[in-house]
Amino acid sequence: MNFIPEKIEKLLSQLIYAGFFVLLLTPLLVSLNLYYPFVTYRTLIFRSVVEVQFLIWFILALNNKKMIPGFSWPLKSVLLFIALIGLSDLQGIDPLKSYWGNLERMEGFVSLLHLSAMMFVGMSLIKTKKQWVAGGLFSLVTALTVCLLGFKELHLDPHILIQSSLGNSGYLAIYLVIHIFIAGFFAVSEYKNKKIFFPSIAIILIFIVALYNTGSRGSFLGLLSGAVVAFIILSVDQQKKKNLKISLITMFVIILIFAGSLWRFKDTKFVKESHTLSRLTNVDITSSTRFYLWGIAFKAIKEKPLLGWGQENFDYLYDHYYDARLGDVEPWFDRTHNVMIDWSVAGGIIGVLAYLSLFAAAFYSLWRCGHFTKTEQAFFTGMMIAYFIHNLFMFDYLISYILFFLMLTYVSREQSDSTKSHKFPVLIASFIFTLYMGYNLFFFNPSAFKMAEGITRSLNLNHSGQNEAAYESIKEVLALNFSGTLEANDQLGEIMFSLYNSGNIETAHKKDFLNETLVRLKESSFEKPQSVKKAYVYLNLLVQTNDPHSEEVFSKVLALSPKRQLTYLVKIQKNIREENFSEAMKLAQVNYMNETRSRAAQSVYSLSALLNNDLILSDKLLTGLPLEFYAENNQFIEGYKKRGLSERVIEHYKKWISLNPKEIAPHTGLGLYYQSQGKTEEAALELNLAQQLTQKKLLRF
Repeated sequence: MNFIPEKIEKLLSQLIYAGFFVLLLTPLLVSLNLYYPFVTYRTLIFRSVVEVQFLIWFILALNNKKMIPGFSWPLKSVLLFIALIGLSDLQGIDPLKSYWGNLERMEGFVSLLHLSAMMFVGMSLIKTKKQWVAGGLFSLVTALTVCLLGFKELHLDPHILIQSSLGNSGYLAIYLVIHIFIAGFFAVSEYKNKKIFFPSIAIILIFIVALYNTGSRGSFLGLLSGAVVAFIILSVDQQKKKNLKISLITMFVIILIFAGSLWRFKDTKFVKESHTLSRLTNVDITSSTRFYLWGIAFKAIKEKPLLGWGQENFDYLYDHYYDARLGDVEPWFDRTHNVMIDWSVAGGIIGVLAYLSLFAAAFYSLWRCGHFTKTEQAFFTGMMIAYFIHNLFMFDYLISYILFFLMLTYVSREQSDSTKSHKFPVLIASFIFTLYMGYNLFFFNPSAFKMAEGITRSLNLNHSGQNEAAYESIKEVLALNFSGTLEANDQLGEIMFSLYNSGNIETAHKKDFLNETLVRLKESSFEKPQSVKKAYVYLNLLVQTNDPHSEEVFSKVLALSPKRQLTYLVKIQKNIREENFSEAMKLAQVNYMNETRSRAAQSVYSLSALLNNDLILSDKLLTGLPLEFYAENNQFIEGYKKRGLSERVIEHYKKWISLNPKEIAPHTGLGLYYQSQGKTEEAALELNLAQQLTQKKLLRF
């Protein structure tokens, strides 16, 4: 018996449906007041909306059991996937981190639960073609807005890879690829309706231009592969009109000509000088960062092949199996940039097979279980193939997850009728899950929001010189003792260093703050599971404040990852500051010998040799070294000055300027040095250039 009036039931259903439009708007949700502005705000909104949707759905399901959807093949595969990944998380390196994730990604098991809840509620409520069409058109409008924001970036700087409101060019690329297929679906299914056909074609062209400016090779390959498959499926449909086939063939030929021309002229000056074109044609995977990361991942998989290491734990494995060839790139990696490998690391063979079952179930539903048109089969098959291929070179994030799970919901729409046999167990499970969602909505989300807002506030205070206020602020954040503590600890070290070097407070007070910080960082650095990133923050602060314990901690950090160049660099710089150049050179040599192909290690070794008066070795190491690895390092200039090598000082400044002609510092430095050498004309020229660049910079603001 229904206990909710029909009007109220309809209103609540409409409220849930409206929530899906909010979810489609998440690509536009960015808050600069929160730490990781492109991640935290939209993820917390996503989770809150899904939680509210699920709470309302549960009330409606109690009132009308027809609201409980059936177990489609995609839903069964999602539940299996979640169960197996949950088991992997429980036996992994850091179960709490696997569950809650962190502020940088905001994924973990909790996100999988929310995505499955979104799908479950969608299956119960979004069943008609009219509803899906409205959602698809709304999503296209949102994507077009995202595109325009990307073009605005391009207008400001034509040499960048656009990111738009997604904060990453790779994220934007797959978002555009999916919407190219959605627009293609509308164009083909409504080819007789000029009001839909021509705008859809125009949108496709706009998205392709934007996709080109992301420079994402994996997405281009995915789009091309998916488009070929969709074209083949549509071509065998003899019921389509001749002019539509001609349009499809024309578009297909254009894509092939573009791809072939790009490859044919990849060595020309025009292609090489274009940042985007050079990226698209540079496909030497064996020397890329991804290749080294995959090598680390395969070692980890080999050690635990069955259930893997749990989600969000690749950073620990990165420490353990560290490849010194990665010393020239960013120091911290928590993803392998390949979804298949990511899930193999997190869930082992069982986990990745469960992940593949999501695609298998989707294809089975699309082709065997439903009543989908040939156009639907063509474009949704192409879309999933494009998405899968893109993910071989990238990793998922919230927006692509939402779109993928909505795809799974869409292909489940013909199988979502409930059966009597499972209604009661589903209601019992849903009641427990409703309590969990309520906890997230009223307790976890507000705490995560406070932490993300508090870290940003602390950093802003620190950057504005209010170091003591920043320290008190970050302590309040840490008192929350919730997800995101690692990021807060990272910033605690930075804030403490600024505070320690400021003259704004009494020395005794400063020492109290320092001691409190060191105690906290020591506890977090060597608690299990240990990570180089946590320990590095502690070591860096010890070294910067000349703490005698730094030697002991240096050895411990090095034991976690023996060839980690970043750790060596901290100790080398310490010895350089203390003018212990012979020890700095010994450490730099060990660091360089760990991986002689590392340009960063080579540069530091050259600097250490210079400071140790071995100019021959220093020059030898600099021979052939790209300017970006040493030209902007002012320590070389100071080293040449101390040894009276005035021509070397001038030469180094000129290298710096040639690397970045619009940077103010080298022009100012060279001008002042010319002045000290009595070269007034040269000094005036450089100082005038520095003044002009400063004025231009001020005008931009």
